[in-house]
Formats: sequence, structure tokens, C-alpha cells
Amino acid sequence: MIGLATIFDNQANEGALLQGYCLLKMLGGKGILFERRLEAETRSGSSGFQSDLPLSQPYSEFADIAAHVNSNYSHLFVGSDEVWKFSHSGFKYPYLFTFPNHFFGDRIEIPLIALAVSSGPTSFTSCPAALQSEIQRLLIRFDLIYVRDRHTANNLRQLHIDFAGILPDPTFAYHFQAPAIGLDADVCFDLVDGEIDNQQLDPISWFAAHREMSSAVVYRTHSLLACIRGGTPCLIRDRRRKSREIVADFDLPEACWGHSIQRVREQWPYDEIAQKCDDHMNQWKAVCNELDQRYQLSHRPHDTENWRPGATITPEEPSIIG
Repeated sequence: MIGLATIFDNQANEGALLQGYCLLKMLGGKGILFERRLEAETRSGSSGFQSDLPLSQPYSEFADIAAHVNSNYSHLFVGSDEVWKFSHSGFKYPYLFTFPNHFFGDRIEIPLIALAVSSGPTSFTSCPAALQSEIQRLLIRFDLIYVRDRHTANNLRQLHIDFAGILPDPTFAYHFQAPAIGLDADVCFDLVDGEIDNQQLDPISWFAAHREMSSAVVYRTHSLLACIRGGTPCLIRDRRRKSREIVADFDLPEACWGHSIQRVREQWPYDEIAQKCDDHMNQWKAVCNELDQRYQLSHRPHDTENWRPGATITPEEPSIIG
């Protein structure tokens, strides 16, 4: 059985749960639930969605996770998301992982594969030399590495760690379809904290709902991605590196950083965005074929082809366990 290590415990982050879902759908197997003591709110739509995922029992200690992984899985896939983001200053913050950990393959004795992994804002070369050596020692053990962004790629290059390329967020691998929730087409939705019209939506419905909007103001990366996928012009309030990189990759208008949604609507490059989304999906199709050849993803009970990139995901979809 394949294990997947990513972020499954943040129920206030629909995008994090959705990217994990997409990889579970593609890979089969079971997700490894590393449970932090997060103070974020629990959203009923995300909570129910998480409870339906094929996850391990919750673990809070990295040593326990390693023992579980080594005893139960043939391969450990890591990613996507910012699982290589960590603190090396001794400062403890619940959203930062301590190093070393299972996301880096610490104490893991089975083959390791990284998919669309990000180090977030962490700079490996800003770490002490001994820590850089430990990062290098762990990551060179990976059988295959795809990263999600140029910053992470540069981190690996500086430590002379081979990687196969940059792979977009796994939400680009699938189409998302859900019943309309009746959003007002005349409203520019201000999506503070990612909430949509105070509705407790599951992550699939949440992502698909961005398509209903005529325009939006977004504060989170996956809201930006959902607008891009849905053809929804948006103003962007998240200026972190990962959002800036997405804006550059899709050649979104400079007006996205401003305050005039009308100007953004006029300059939104609909056709170019649609082509780029198709390119990203095709990239996932190619990588999925590569993974299938190397790790026999399709060799699972009751297999159908609806797990492959390009399929449509709906909230009513049955169990993703292959």
C-alpha cells in the first residue's frame, strides 16, 4: 500500500485538504494524519470531508509516524504543499514543523517520492552548515522529487540535490463540479479567510463555487487558483512569494494588486489562462503516467480510470480508495 504524507489536519484550509484529496485520488493508498495543536476554527464542511478521507490514525510524534510508515506501506509519497517549511531558530509555532521529520524522510526506511513539494519561505542556505548537511543527507535519499515553485527548486540546486522539475499544484490535475450555491452575479465577493457567503462548504464545492462569481477579492493561494480555474477575475491581497509566482506564470494583469475590479475584468486574459490550465493538467497526466510505470499505481483492487488526471471530481463522488 502507498502512504501519502501531506497536510490533512487544518480544517480551516479547504485548499490544503483538497490538494491532499487530489493526490489520494491519484495514488490510492492512505494519508498519514500528522495532527498538530492548531487553534484554527473547525468548519463543518471541511470536518466532514476530512473524516471521509482514507487516513491513518492521528499521530503527534514524528517517531511514531516513522514506525507506522515503515510497518504498513511500500512507498511514501510526500506532498504537495509547504511540507518542507520548518523553523530552525528554536522558535515554536504550530504552523511550522520542527526538523527533522517524516516529510524529509527522517527515519523512513521505504522508497520516498516527493510531488509538488514546497519549502514555503524557508531558505535552506540560511540554515547553519550542519543543518544544511542534514537536509542534503535526507533529500538525496528520495527516489524522485518534483517541487511546486522556483524558490524550492533553487533551495535544492544550492544543496546539489537532483529533482525532476517543477510541478503545479495538484488541483490542476482534475476538473471540479458541484451544484450552484446561488451566488449573486452582481457582487464582487470579498473572500476574507476564504469563506464564501458564510456557507459551510466541503472543499470540492468551495473550489467550484469560485466559478459562480463574476469577480472576487482573494486572500489565499487556493482561492486564487480557484478563480484562475473558474475564469473569475480577482483582486489579490496575498502578496506572499507563492501567489506572486502564480500571477507571473499566468501573466495576470498588474491591476490584480490594485483596487479596481473593473480594470481587472477588462484586462483578464481568459484564453491564455485556459490554455495554461490545460498545459498544467497535461503535465500532471504525463507525471501520472510516469508514476504508474514506476510504481504500478493502476494495480489496485476495483480499479477504474476515473482516478487519472483529467477526470471530474464532484462532492457526491464515492470513496476514493482504489
